[in-house]
Amino acid sequence: MLSESARSTSAAQSRYRVQAPNSAARNMLVVALDPASRDLGGLFLKQAWQGVTFVGFAEPGERFHDGNWRNAAAASSADVVMMLATPGHRLDVAREIGSFAVERGIKVASILVLQGAAGDQVAESLQQLRPWTRTLTILNDETYLADFLQALGG
Repeated sequence: MLSESARSTSAAQSRYRVQAPNSAARNMLVVALDPASRDLGGLFLKQAWQGVTFVGFAEPGERFHDGNWRNAAAASSADVVMMLATPGHRLDVAREIGSFAVERGIKVASILVLQGAAGDQVAESLQQLRPWTRTLTILNDETYLADFLQALGG
């Protein structure tokens, strides 16, 4: 007796199957926007990253660049810019990065790591990030930050 899988693999049916992956690997530029998010760079050191460039983090290394996000964006050919922020800081650079990316058709996403911040600080940060962000994720703390970036294609 043929199994369900064996019955559904006729030549006529197999042409409807996916013949190749449906997406290409991403080139992601992860930018720390404030002093607290710069200190989170240590979370990214222990994982293998493919197609990810980190900018403005306080960690040395091959994938870590100084705070000059424009140079890193030009060098990385990123198709996604991920802005990383924490509440309670001025995030004026989000406007610069967002407009730069939007002008070039690069997707912009943001992660706001709360770290126990007060509601008014969170609201202020959201107001600064939201106009430039296609996808905004809020994490309570940095525990899953590296895994989250890996899941996005890093």
